[in-house]
Amino acid sequence: MKTDNLFYELFRLQPRSLLELAKLDLQGRYEFESVTLKSTEKRLDGLFRRVDGTGPNLFLEVQGYDDPAIYWRLLREISTWYEQGGNSQPFVAIVLFLEPKYDPGRPDWIASERLLVLNLESSLKALCHQASRLTVLKPLVTPKRQILKQASRWQAELQSLQLPKKQERQLIELLEYAILQRLPNLTLEEIERMLHLTPLEQTVAVRQLMAKSLQQGLDQGLTKGVKQGLAKGVKQGLAKGVKQGLAKGVKQGLEQGELIGKIQLAQRILKRQVTPKPQLFRRSLSDLKQLLTELESQL
Repeated sequence: MKTDNLFYELFRLQPRSLLELAKLDLQGRYEFESVTLKSTEKRLDGLFRRVDGTGPNLFLEVQGYDDPAIYWRLLREISTWYEQGGNSQPFVAIVLFLEPKYDPGRPDWIASERLLVLNLESSLKALCHQASRLTVLKPLVTPKRQILKQASRWQAELQSLQLPKKQERQLIELLEYAILQRLPNLTLEEIERMLHLTPLEQTVAVRQLMAKSLQQGLDQGLTKGVKQGLAKGVKQGLAKGVKQGLAKGVKQGLEQGELIGKIQLAQRILKRQVTPKPQLFRRSLSDLKQLLTELESQL
């Protein structure tokens, strides 16, 4: 199963976030990775490998669709991993359901200390709204009509953690990604509000758009979005035309930035050479979508 990009990036950057979400009192250092089982060509959603001491390995399955055999499948994949690797450390299997309706019912034949079943919404609520790295997951369980209202508060929660600037920026970028995943078809007003989620110069998607627009502006004088806005403004009013043109340019830039992020993530997961962003920016949206489709078919 393809690992969800958001969870993969969060747990890769902050492995102990899973322990916090699951309320597991485990010490030591863990490293997260996605593993392909050779004999079955099945991919484990996530393995948190204990890299110091002899604590348990943690196997994670993020489940966002109906699968009556989810528990059987996960145990089969865990067994295959131990068979291939010869590892003798204990394990804990964790199934994280994005919605309760996807849980077919916890089986009584698996020892409770070996299987932990989580529901994303209730697990996040159990944190009592405290600031946490897991804040980046809150858009996934928030009604869509409330997401933009909560965005600034979520950003403030992440900033209150007083993490190193690089980590803080990475988490805020994941928060933006989660919001865009829930709201893929933002209206003009929603786009404008979205741009206030983080300072303009710190927002990855907008920063990429600005870089592209600057390059085009040096070559052509005006960005495509502004020129379209001016052309439309001749008929409908200059101010309105410019605003619509800029909005269209921003929306196209956000879409292009998101596609590039997914492409580079897929390349990292597949252990391919990561294509530089400037090179990807020179490709059209249709080319980027086709490239992403090809990569995802190999995950």
